Amino acid sequence: LPLTWHPYLRSFLDDCHVNGYKFALGGDELRGPSGKGYFMPISIVDCPPYKSRIVQEERGCSNLNSFSAE
Repeated sequence: LPLTWHPYLRSFLDDCHVNGYKFALGGDELRGPSGKGYFMPISIVDCPPYKSRIVQEERGCSNLNSFSAE
């Protein structure tokens, strides 16, 4: 993705952290040893609410819903 997407993607991660959503994987950006560079690893938010920003606005993600055994 172009570097111009970084603030957009970062804002989703920040929103998830602020709202206390649990990450099953990822949830933070990585930087190189020099502190430079941008890398957004795959992140999985564990059961975010339907009304959350990540579910409502981010179209580039897949939503995984859990189901009970009943």
